[in-house]
Amino acid sequence: MPDELNGPTEPTDPTKRVQLSAPDDTERKIGQVHDRAMELKATVADKLEAGAGKLRDRVSSAEMAGVTPKTRAKLEQASQKVAAGMENTADWVRTADAEKAKAGIEHQVKTRPGRSLLVALGLGVLLGSIFRRK
Repeated sequence: MPDELNGPTEPTDPTKRVQLSAPDDTERKIGQVHDRAMELKATVADKLEAGAGKLRDRVSSAEMAGVTPKTRAKLEQASQKVAAGMENTADWVRTADAEKAKAGIEHQVKTRPGRSLLVALGLGVLLGSIFRRK
């Protein structure tokens, strides 16, 4: 029923009701996607940190028959660098802001288009070879 001062309070046409509720549904779905993305970020970061720990444990506890102490030291040093990189990446994933990342990528593409194109090409080839093998 129309309100004399404010007009209709609820649309009588069912299609108008759907149109009015569509923005609410969209906002709800955007919220759900955002929540899922946050969960995914946390999961990826946790897996990176766990992988770094496993890498350190395996190299330090591995029995390497026939490996010289010098080679073992180099292997341990390399694994420490890789593990530290994985932990740094986990920290970045946890604190990364999508808008900042987008702005950074746009800046790189505008300032160094050739290099950006080569990086994109390299990533495409790498991902293509990974997915082709599976």
